[in-house]
Amino acid sequence: MAKNANAPFSVRLSAALLAGTFLAVAPMPVGVGPDQAAEAFQRTRDDDDEQRRTRRSQTLSQRVYEEVTEANAKYEEGETGEAYKQINKLQEKAEDLSDYERAFVYVTLANWAYTEDDIDKTIQYFEKVREQAGAPRSFLDQATYNLSMIYLGQDKPAKAVDYMLQYIETQERITSVTPYIILGQAYYQLEDYDKGIVNVEEAISIARGLNQEVRRDWWQLLRAMYFSQDNYEKVADILEIMVVEYNDPSDWRQLSAIYGELERREEQLAALEVAYQQGFLTKGSHLKNLAQFYMFFEVPIKAAWVLEKAFEEDKLERDGDNMELLGRAYLMAQETGKALEPMRQAALEKQESDAWRTLGQVLMGEQEWKRAADALERSIALGGLDNPDQVRMVLGSAYVKFFAFDKAEEVLKEARKNKNYRKRADQWLAHVNEERERAKFIDKYLGTNYVSNQ
Repeated sequence: MAKNANAPFSVRLSAALLAGTFLAVAPMPVGVGPDQAAEAFQRTRDDDDEQRRTRRSQTLSQRVYEEVTEANAKYEEGETGEAYKQINKLQEKAEDLSDYERAFVYVTLANWAYTEDDIDKTIQYFEKVREQAGAPRSFLDQATYNLSMIYLGQDKPAKAVDYMLQYIETQERITSVTPYIILGQAYYQLEDYDKGIVNVEEAISIARGLNQEVRRDWWQLLRAMYFSQDNYEKVADILEIMVVEYNDPSDWRQLSAIYGELERREEQLAALEVAYQQGFLTKGSHLKNLAQFYMFFEVPIKAAWVLEKAFEEDKLERDGDNMELLGRAYLMAQETGKALEPMRQAALEKQESDAWRTLGQVLMGEQEWKRAADALERSIALGGLDNPDQVRMVLGSAYVKFFAFDKAEEVLKEARKNKNYRKRADQWLAHVNEERERAKFIDKYLGTNYVSNQ
Protein backbone atom coordinates (compact mmCIF):
# COMPACT_ATOMS: atom_id res chain seq x y z
CA MET A 1 0.00 0.00 0.00
CA ALA A 2 1.37 3.40 -0.88
CA LYS A 3 2.19 5.59 2.07
CA ASN A 4 0.53 9.00 2.15
CA ALA A 5 3.12 11.24 3.74
CA ASN A 6 0.77 14.25 3.57
CA ALA A 7 -2.16 12.60 5.32
CA PRO A 8 -3.14 14.56 8.47
CA PHE A 9 -1.87 13.09 11.71
CA SER A 10 -0.20 10.21 9.87
CA VAL A 11 2.34 8.69 12.19
CA ARG A 12 5.46 7.32 10.50
CA LEU A 13 6.53 4.19 12.32
CA SER A 14 9.72 2.21 12.20
CA ALA A 15 10.03 -1.54 12.24
CA ALA A 16 12.12 -1.23 15.38
CA LEU A 17 9.31 0.63 17.13
CA LEU A 18 6.77 -1.98 16.15
CA ALA A 19 9.03 -4.87 17.03
CA GLY A 20 9.09 -4.02 20.70
CA THR A 21 10.80 -6.56 22.94
CA PHE A 22 11.18 -10.02 21.49
CA LEU A 23 11.57 -13.31 23.25
CA ALA A 24 14.73 -13.20 25.31
CA VAL A 25 17.17 -15.63 23.77
CA ALA A 26 19.44 -17.57 26.09
CA PRO A 27 20.93 -21.02 25.61
CA MET A 28 19.25 -23.76 27.58
CA PRO A 29 22.09 -26.23 28.24
CA VAL A 30 21.30 -29.81 29.14
CA GLY A 31 21.16 -30.11 32.91
CA VAL A 32 23.68 -32.37 34.58
CA GLY A 33 22.56 -32.07 38.17
CA PRO A 34 21.94 -35.23 40.18
CA ASP A 35 18.32 -35.56 39.15
CA GLN A 36 18.95 -35.11 35.42
CA ALA A 37 22.00 -37.38 35.53
CA ALA A 38 20.04 -40.10 37.31
CA GLU A 39 17.35 -39.94 34.65
CA ALA A 40 19.98 -40.15 31.90
CA PHE A 41 21.64 -43.08 33.64
CA GLN A 42 18.37 -44.97 33.95
CA ARG A 43 17.51 -44.29 30.29
CA THR A 44 20.83 -45.86 29.35
CA ARG A 45 19.98 -48.98 31.31
CA ASP A 46 16.75 -49.34 29.37
CA ASP A 47 18.09 -48.21 25.98
CA ASP A 48 17.27 -50.46 23.01
CA ASP A 49 18.25 -47.99 20.29
CA GLU A 50 18.72 -49.96 17.07
CA GLN A 51 21.19 -47.39 15.80
CA ARG A 52 23.67 -47.80 18.63
CA ARG A 53 27.01 -48.99 17.32
CA THR A 54 27.90 -51.28 20.24
CA ARG A 55 26.64 -51.95 23.69
CA ARG A 56 29.77 -50.26 25.06
CA SER A 57 29.18 -47.09 23.07
CA GLN A 58 25.72 -46.71 24.59
CA THR A 59 26.67 -47.34 28.19
CA LEU A 60 26.95 -44.76 30.93
CA SER A 61 28.84 -46.59 33.65
CA GLN A 62 28.13 -46.17 37.32
CA ARG A 63 31.69 -44.93 37.85
CA VAL A 64 31.52 -42.15 35.21
CA TYR A 65 28.07 -41.14 36.32
CA GLU A 66 29.19 -40.77 39.93
CA GLU A 67 32.41 -38.93 39.09
CA VAL A 68 30.65 -36.40 36.82
CA THR A 69 27.90 -35.90 39.38
CA GLU A 70 30.48 -35.35 42.13
CA ALA A 71 32.47 -32.90 39.96
CA ASN A 72 29.34 -30.98 39.12
CA ALA A 73 28.43 -30.73 42.82
CA LYS A 74 31.88 -29.31 43.56
CA TYR A 75 31.49 -26.77 40.76
CA GLU A 76 28.14 -25.63 42.08
CA GLU A 77 29.65 -25.25 45.56
CA GLY A 78 32.38 -22.99 44.18
CA GLU A 79 35.18 -25.55 44.16
CA THR A 80 35.77 -25.00 40.46
CA GLY A 81 39.43 -25.96 40.49
CA GLU A 82 38.72 -29.35 42.05
CA ALA A 83 35.76 -29.84 39.71
CA TYR A 84 37.88 -29.26 36.61
CA LYS A 85 40.65 -31.47 37.97
CA GLN A 86 38.20 -34.34 38.41
CA ILE A 87 36.69 -33.87 34.93
CA ASN A 88 40.15 -33.59 33.34
CA LYS A 89 41.12 -36.98 34.75
CA LEU A 90 38.15 -38.45 32.91
CA GLN A 91 39.12 -36.65 29.70
CA GLU A 92 42.64 -38.06 29.89
CA LYS A 93 41.09 -41.50 29.43
CA ALA A 94 38.60 -40.40 26.75
CA GLU A 95 39.46 -43.37 24.53
CA ASP A 96 38.24 -45.68 27.30
CA LEU A 97 34.86 -43.93 27.55
CA SER A 98 31.76 -44.74 25.58
CA ASP A 99 30.14 -42.17 23.30
CA TYR A 100 27.49 -41.66 25.92
CA GLU A 101 30.08 -41.07 28.66
CA ARG A 102 32.04 -38.62 26.53
CA ALA A 103 28.84 -36.75 25.65
CA PHE A 104 27.97 -36.65 29.35
CA VAL A 105 31.35 -35.09 30.13
CA TYR A 106 31.14 -32.56 27.26
CA VAL A 107 27.65 -31.47 28.28
CA THR A 108 28.97 -30.81 31.77
CA LEU A 109 31.86 -28.74 30.40
CA ALA A 110 29.51 -26.87 28.07
CA ASN A 111 27.33 -25.92 31.01
CA TRP A 112 30.32 -24.70 32.98
CA ALA A 113 31.65 -22.68 30.03
CA TYR A 114 28.26 -21.09 29.56
CA THR A 115 28.11 -20.22 33.26
CA GLU A 116 31.48 -18.51 32.82
CA ASP A 117 30.26 -16.60 29.72
CA ASP A 118 32.79 -18.38 27.54
CA ILE A 119 30.58 -18.77 24.50
CA ASP A 120 33.31 -20.06 22.20
CA LYS A 121 34.08 -22.97 24.52
CA THR A 122 30.37 -23.60 25.06
CA ILE A 123 29.96 -24.02 21.31
CA GLN A 124 33.04 -26.23 21.05
CA TYR A 125 31.79 -28.60 23.76
CA PHE A 126 28.29 -28.85 22.31
CA GLU A 127 29.81 -29.63 18.94
CA LYS A 128 31.82 -32.40 20.61
CA VAL A 129 28.58 -33.77 22.04
CA ARG A 130 27.18 -33.94 18.51
CA GLU A 131 30.24 -35.94 17.40
CA GLN A 132 29.33 -38.77 19.77
CA ALA A 133 27.14 -40.74 17.40
CA GLY A 134 26.50 -43.50 19.92
CA ALA A 135 25.17 -41.13 22.57
CA PRO A 136 21.41 -41.06 23.26
CA ARG A 137 19.40 -39.19 20.68
CA SER A 138 18.17 -36.79 23.37
CA PHE A 139 21.75 -35.62 24.10
CA LEU A 140 22.50 -35.03 20.44
CA ASP A 141 19.22 -33.23 19.82
CA GLN A 142 19.56 -31.02 22.87
CA ALA A 143 23.09 -30.03 21.85
CA THR A 144 21.81 -29.06 18.39
CA TYR A 145 18.95 -27.12 19.94
CA ASN A 146 21.28 -25.28 22.31
CA LEU A 147 23.65 -24.35 19.50
CA SER A 148 20.79 -22.80 17.55
CA MET A 149 19.83 -20.64 20.51
CA ILE A 150 23.44 -19.68 21.20
CA TYR A 151 24.02 -18.60 17.60
CA LEU A 152 20.86 -16.52 17.63
CA GLY A 153 22.07 -14.82 20.78
CA GLN A 154 25.40 -14.18 19.04
CA ASP A 155 23.67 -12.45 16.08
CA LYS A 156 24.38 -15.32 13.72
CA PRO A 157 20.86 -15.99 12.49
CA ALA A 158 21.84 -18.13 9.50
CA LYS A 159 23.58 -20.64 11.78
CA ALA A 160 20.67 -20.47 14.20
CA VAL A 161 18.29 -21.44 11.38
CA ASP A 162 20.55 -24.26 10.20
CA TYR A 163 20.84 -25.90 13.61
CA MET A 164 17.18 -25.46 14.52
CA LEU A 165 16.06 -27.04 11.25
CA GLN A 166 18.37 -29.97 11.98
CA TYR A 167 16.80 -30.28 15.41
CA ILE A 168 13.23 -30.20 14.06
CA GLU A 169 14.03 -32.86 11.46
CA THR A 170 14.96 -35.34 14.20
CA GLN A 171 11.74 -34.85 16.18
CA GLU A 172 8.76 -37.09 15.63
CA ARG A 173 6.46 -34.49 17.16
CA ILE A 174 7.04 -30.89 18.21
CA THR A 175 5.02 -29.88 21.24
CA SER A 176 7.05 -26.82 22.19
CA VAL A 177 6.59 -23.50 20.41
CA THR A 178 10.14 -22.33 21.14
CA PRO A 179 11.79 -23.87 18.04
CA TYR A 180 9.37 -22.01 15.79
CA ILE A 181 9.84 -18.77 17.70
CA ILE A 182 13.61 -19.11 17.40
CA LEU A 183 13.23 -19.67 13.66
CA GLY A 184 10.91 -16.68 13.45
CA GLN A 185 13.45 -14.43 15.17
CA ALA A 186 16.30 -15.73 13.05
CA TYR A 187 14.40 -15.23 9.81
CA TYR A 188 13.43 -11.74 10.98
CA GLN A 189 17.10 -10.88 11.43
CA LEU A 190 17.78 -12.33 7.98
CA GLU A 191 14.91 -10.21 6.60
CA ASP A 192 13.26 -13.35 5.25
CA TYR A 193 9.88 -12.22 6.52
CA ASP A 194 7.76 -14.79 4.68
CA LYS A 195 9.50 -17.70 6.42
CA GLY A 196 9.57 -15.82 9.69
CA ILE A 197 5.82 -15.23 9.56
CA VAL A 198 5.09 -18.87 8.78
CA ASN A 199 7.07 -20.04 11.82
CA VAL A 200 5.68 -17.53 14.31
CA GLU A 201 2.12 -18.22 13.17
CA GLU A 202 2.84 -21.95 13.57
CA ALA A 203 4.03 -21.31 17.13
CA ILE A 204 0.86 -19.39 17.95
CA SER A 205 -1.26 -22.14 16.41
CA ILE A 206 0.50 -24.82 18.50
CA ALA A 207 0.14 -22.79 21.69
CA ARG A 208 -3.56 -22.26 21.12
CA GLY A 209 -4.05 -25.93 20.30
CA LEU A 210 -2.43 -26.87 23.61
CA ASN A 211 -4.32 -24.16 25.52
CA GLN A 212 -1.00 -22.53 26.34
CA GLU A 213 -0.35 -18.83 26.76
CA VAL A 214 0.35 -16.88 23.59
CA ARG A 215 3.00 -14.43 24.65
CA ARG A 216 2.82 -10.77 23.79
CA ASP A 217 6.37 -10.73 22.39
CA TRP A 218 5.38 -13.36 19.81
CA TRP A 219 2.70 -11.02 18.52
CA GLN A 220 5.25 -8.19 18.55
CA LEU A 221 7.62 -10.25 16.42
CA LEU A 222 4.85 -11.18 13.98
CA ARG A 223 3.67 -7.58 13.85
CA ALA A 224 7.19 -6.34 13.10
CA MET A 225 7.54 -8.67 10.14
CA TYR A 226 4.19 -7.70 8.64
CA PHE A 227 5.11 -4.05 9.16
CA SER A 228 8.39 -4.62 7.35
CA GLN A 229 6.33 -5.88 4.42
CA ASP A 230 4.12 -2.75 4.56
CA ASN A 231 1.16 -5.03 5.26
CA TYR A 232 -0.61 -2.57 7.53
CA GLU A 233 -3.93 -4.40 7.40
CA LYS A 234 -2.31 -7.42 9.07
CA VAL A 235 -0.51 -5.15 11.52
CA ALA A 236 -3.87 -3.63 12.46
CA ASP A 237 -5.40 -7.11 12.86
CA ILE A 238 -2.59 -8.14 15.20
CA LEU A 239 -2.79 -4.94 17.25
CA GLU A 240 -6.55 -5.37 17.61
CA ILE A 241 -5.86 -8.76 19.18
CA MET A 242 -3.11 -7.36 21.38
CA VAL A 243 -5.15 -4.51 22.86
CA VAL A 244 -7.87 -6.97 23.88
CA GLU A 245 -5.48 -9.61 25.23
CA TYR A 246 -2.93 -7.40 26.97
CA ASN A 247 -4.35 -3.85 27.10
CA ASP A 248 -0.85 -2.39 26.92
CA PRO A 249 -0.62 1.42 26.52
CA SER A 250 1.91 1.26 23.68
CA ASP A 251 -0.30 -1.15 21.73
CA TRP A 252 -3.23 1.27 21.85
CA ARG A 253 -1.04 4.12 20.64
CA GLN A 254 0.40 2.04 17.83
CA LEU A 255 -3.04 0.80 16.83
CA SER A 256 -4.09 4.42 16.44
CA ALA A 257 -0.97 5.12 14.38
CA ILE A 258 -1.60 2.18 12.08
CA TYR A 259 -5.21 3.24 11.57
CA GLY A 260 -3.69 6.54 10.47
CA GLU A 261 -1.51 4.80 7.90
CA LEU A 262 -4.63 3.07 6.62
CA GLU A 263 -6.49 6.41 6.61
CA ARG A 264 -9.11 4.96 8.94
CA ARG A 265 -9.43 8.28 10.75
CA GLU A 266 -12.47 7.63 12.91
CA GLU A 267 -10.97 4.39 14.23
CA GLN A 268 -7.70 6.24 14.76
CA LEU A 269 -9.45 8.76 17.00
CA ALA A 270 -11.44 6.02 18.75
CA ALA A 271 -8.26 4.17 19.68
CA LEU A 272 -6.72 7.36 21.04
CA GLU A 273 -9.85 8.11 23.04
CA VAL A 274 -9.87 4.67 24.65
CA ALA A 275 -6.20 5.08 25.50
CA TYR A 276 -6.87 8.53 26.98
CA GLN A 277 -9.78 7.31 29.09
CA GLN A 278 -7.56 4.59 30.55
CA GLY A 279 -4.79 7.04 31.35
CA PHE A 280 -2.44 5.62 28.73
CA LEU A 281 -1.65 8.97 27.08
CA THR A 282 0.87 10.30 29.54
CA LYS A 283 3.24 12.26 27.33
CA GLY A 284 2.56 15.78 26.18
CA SER A 285 3.01 14.77 22.55
CA HIS A 286 0.30 12.11 22.91
CA LEU A 287 -2.14 14.56 24.46
CA LYS A 288 -1.41 17.22 21.87
CA ASN A 289 -2.00 14.68 19.12
CA LEU A 290 -5.41 13.81 20.61
CA ALA A 291 -6.33 17.49 20.81
CA GLN A 292 -5.42 17.97 17.15
CA PHE A 293 -7.61 15.01 16.25
CA TYR A 294 -10.57 16.52 18.08
CA MET A 295 -10.08 19.73 16.14
CA PHE A 296 -9.78 17.78 12.89
CA PHE A 297 -13.11 16.09 13.64
CA GLU A 298 -14.63 19.45 14.63
CA VAL A 299 -14.96 18.69 18.33
CA PRO A 300 -12.82 21.63 19.46
CA ILE A 301 -14.19 21.92 22.99
CA LYS A 302 -12.87 18.44 23.78
CA ALA A 303 -9.52 19.54 22.40
CA ALA A 304 -9.56 22.49 24.77
CA TRP A 305 -10.43 20.26 27.74
CA VAL A 306 -7.61 17.85 26.94
CA LEU A 307 -5.09 20.69 26.64
CA GLU A 308 -6.25 22.47 29.79
CA LYS A 309 -5.95 19.26 31.81
CA ALA A 310 -2.53 18.56 30.33
CA PHE A 311 -1.36 22.03 31.39
CA GLU A 312 -2.78 21.59 34.89
CA GLU A 313 -1.00 18.25 35.32
CA ASP A 314 2.29 19.64 33.92
CA LYS A 315 2.25 17.10 31.10
CA LEU A 316 2.37 19.77 28.41
CA GLU A 317 4.55 22.85 28.33
CA ARG A 318 2.83 26.22 28.14
CA ASP A 319 4.91 27.31 25.17
CA GLY A 320 3.77 29.50 22.32
CA ASP A 321 2.66 26.73 19.98
CA ASN A 322 0.67 24.90 22.63
CA MET A 323 -1.02 28.04 23.90
CA GLU A 324 -1.90 29.00 20.35
CA LEU A 325 -3.43 25.54 19.83
CA LEU A 326 -5.55 26.02 22.95
CA GLY A 327 -6.62 29.44 21.75
CA ARG A 328 -7.63 28.10 18.35
CA ALA A 329 -9.58 25.29 20.00
CA TYR A 330 -11.60 27.83 21.96
CA LEU A 331 -12.10 29.94 18.84
CA MET A 332 -13.42 26.94 16.91
CA ALA A 333 -15.73 26.21 19.85
CA GLN A 334 -16.92 29.85 19.66
CA GLU A 335 -15.56 30.51 23.13
CA THR A 336 -13.86 33.73 22.06
CA GLY A 337 -13.47 35.09 25.57
CA LYS A 338 -11.57 32.00 26.68
CA ALA A 339 -9.36 32.20 23.61
CA LEU A 340 -7.98 35.63 24.45
CA GLU A 341 -5.54 34.75 27.24
CA PRO A 342 -3.91 31.75 25.53
CA MET A 343 -3.64 33.76 22.31
CA ARG A 344 -2.02 36.63 24.19
CA GLN A 345 0.46 34.26 25.82
CA ALA A 346 1.19 32.66 22.45
CA ALA A 347 1.92 36.05 20.89
CA LEU A 348 4.19 37.13 23.74
CA GLU A 349 6.05 33.83 23.69
CA LYS A 350 6.45 33.39 19.95
CA GLN A 351 6.93 37.04 18.95
CA GLU A 352 5.80 36.19 15.43
CA SER A 353 3.74 38.38 13.16
CA ASP A 354 1.06 35.73 12.56
CA ALA A 355 0.53 35.18 16.28
CA TRP A 356 0.05 38.93 16.88
CA ARG A 357 -2.26 39.15 13.87
CA THR A 358 -4.43 36.33 15.23
CA LEU A 359 -4.57 37.98 18.63
CA GLY A 360 -5.59 41.23 16.97
CA GLN A 361 -8.39 39.52 15.08
CA VAL A 362 -9.67 37.88 18.27
CA LEU A 363 -9.63 41.24 20.05
CA MET A 364 -11.53 42.78 17.15
CA GLY A 365 -14.20 40.12 17.64
CA GLU A 366 -14.41 41.10 21.30
CA GLN A 367 -14.63 44.79 20.33
CA GLU A 368 -11.40 45.53 22.19
CA TRP A 369 -10.47 48.11 19.56
CA LYS A 370 -7.44 49.71 21.19
CA ARG A 371 -5.87 46.39 22.23
CA ALA A 372 -6.64 44.98 18.79
CA ALA A 373 -4.89 47.89 17.12
CA ASP A 374 -1.83 47.44 19.35
CA ALA A 375 -1.62 43.74 18.43
CA LEU A 376 -2.05 44.43 14.71
CA GLU A 377 0.58 47.16 14.82
CA ARG A 378 3.01 44.69 16.39
CA SER A 379 2.16 42.15 13.71
CA ILE A 380 3.04 44.53 10.89
CA ALA A 381 6.15 45.82 12.64
CA LEU A 382 7.59 42.32 13.05
CA GLY A 383 7.33 41.74 9.30
CA GLY A 384 7.04 38.42 7.53
CA LEU A 385 3.30 38.59 6.90
CA ASP A 386 2.07 36.92 3.72
CA ASN A 387 -0.42 39.73 3.17
CA PRO A 388 0.43 42.80 5.27
CA ASP A 389 -1.98 45.06 3.38
CA GLN A 390 -4.89 42.90 4.44
CA VAL A 391 -3.81 43.41 8.04
CA ARG A 392 -3.52 47.16 7.40
CA MET A 393 -7.13 47.21 6.24
CA VAL A 394 -8.23 45.56 9.50
CA LEU A 395 -6.00 47.90 11.49
CA GLY A 396 -7.53 50.89 9.75
CA SER A 397 -11.02 49.78 10.76
CA ALA A 398 -9.82 49.34 14.37
CA TYR A 399 -8.44 52.90 14.44
CA VAL A 400 -11.78 54.27 13.25
CA LYS A 401 -13.58 52.49 16.10
CA PHE A 402 -11.73 54.52 18.75
CA PHE A 403 -11.58 57.72 16.71
CA ALA A 404 -7.87 57.54 15.74
CA PHE A 405 -8.72 59.06 12.35
CA ASP A 406 -5.25 60.29 11.42
CA LYS A 407 -3.71 56.85 12.05
CA ALA A 408 -6.55 55.23 10.13
CA GLU A 409 -5.88 57.47 7.11
CA GLU A 410 -2.16 56.77 7.27
CA VAL A 411 -2.47 53.00 7.31
CA LEU A 412 -5.27 52.90 4.72
CA LYS A 413 -3.27 55.06 2.34
CA GLU A 414 -0.41 52.61 2.68
CA ALA A 415 -2.75 49.71 1.93
CA ARG A 416 -4.19 51.40 -1.19
CA LYS A 417 -0.77 51.25 -2.83
CA ASN A 418 -1.65 47.63 -3.38
CA LYS A 419 -3.98 47.58 -6.39
CA ASN A 420 -5.83 44.62 -4.93
CA TYR A 421 -6.97 46.75 -1.99
CA ARG A 422 -7.21 50.16 -3.66
CA LYS A 423 -10.97 50.19 -4.12
CA ARG A 424 -11.71 49.01 -0.58
CA ALA A 425 -9.14 51.38 0.87
CA ASP A 426 -10.74 54.32 -0.93
CA GLN A 427 -14.12 53.31 0.47
CA TRP A 428 -12.71 53.16 3.96
CA LEU A 429 -10.94 56.51 3.55
CA ALA A 430 -14.26 58.07 2.62
CA HIS A 431 -15.77 56.41 5.68
CA VAL A 432 -12.97 57.82 7.83
CA ASN A 433 -13.86 61.35 6.70
CA GLU A 434 -17.51 60.74 7.43
CA GLU A 435 -16.72 59.43 10.91
CA ARG A 436 -14.40 62.34 11.60
CA GLU A 437 -17.09 64.83 10.69
CA ARG A 438 -19.63 62.96 12.81
CA ALA A 439 -17.23 62.98 15.76
CA LYS A 440 -16.69 66.75 15.35
CA PHE A 441 -20.45 67.28 15.39
CA ILE A 442 -20.78 65.21 18.58
CA ASP A 443 -17.90 67.10 20.21
CA LYS A 444 -19.51 70.45 19.32
CA TYR A 445 -22.99 69.75 20.62
CA LEU A 446 -22.26 67.31 23.47
CA GLY A 447 -19.01 68.81 24.72
CA THR A 448 -16.97 65.69 24.13
CA ASN A 449 -13.39 65.57 22.85
CA TYR A 450 -13.29 62.59 20.53
CA VAL A 451 -11.41 64.37 17.79
CA SER A 452 -9.17 66.63 19.86
CA ASN A 453 -8.01 63.67 22.00
CA GLN A 454 -6.48 61.95 18.99
